[in-house]
Amino acid sequence: MDLAFLTNIRQLTQQAYNEEIAKAKDFYFVKAQDALNAWRSLVVDASLLDDLVGLKYDQFNSLAEKDSRIGEIRDYIFRLVSYCDLNASNKDHYNEYPDKRTIAKANIRQNAWVRQWLFYKQNSKLVKDSVLNVVKYLDHPKSNFPILAEDHKEQISRNLLMSPYSKTTFSEDLFLFLMSWGTFVKIHKINHIFMLKCYILSRRYGKMYRLG
Repeated sequence: MDLAFLTNIRQLTQQAYNEEIAKAKDFYFVKAQDALNAWRSLVVDASLLDDLVGLKYDQFNSLAEKDSRIGEIRDYIFRLVSYCDLNASNKDHYNEYPDKRTIAKANIRQNAWVRQWLFYKQNSKLVKDSVLNVVKYLDHPKSNFPILAEDHKEQISRNLLMSPYSKTTFSEDLFLFLMSWGTFVKIHKINHIFMLKCYILSRRYGKMYRLG
């Protein structure tokens, strides 16, 4: 490991944007947590879920314009996605943060997000790992890195941690790695985890170590 990595990790909290994150008193994505919990709590008939899962995206949107109940479901899903993905549709409308912050640039199309969140309510076994990784992060942000793509995790394990990838221990392995190198970033703080993720997957560092 070169010293550039450690130096840049240590400089992370000196940057204006990251100072704001580090000093935040609340979880930086508490509105995303609220949106996820709201979607969980919304009661949707099983028969309606079955019908919606079978629709094409344009059909879903068309019905949402005509049927207030489906429109409400769309609003719940779009609001949740607006905090998850940099390229979410109608993010400026649904994301209530002034800076429109998002957890990741997920490279997941809006139609796929809609289907996945419908699956989440219908049968979570059908949900892809990238979406489940969002759930894990929002449910337990102190113990999970908000890295959604499994291939990114595999690359980090191989090229940074120099170890085989383990889905069950990845976050723990990355925590231990950072601590073993003596970085003084207080990674136990809830928002520092997001900061570290941003640096590890940044263009500058990611290209150096082929992380994405």
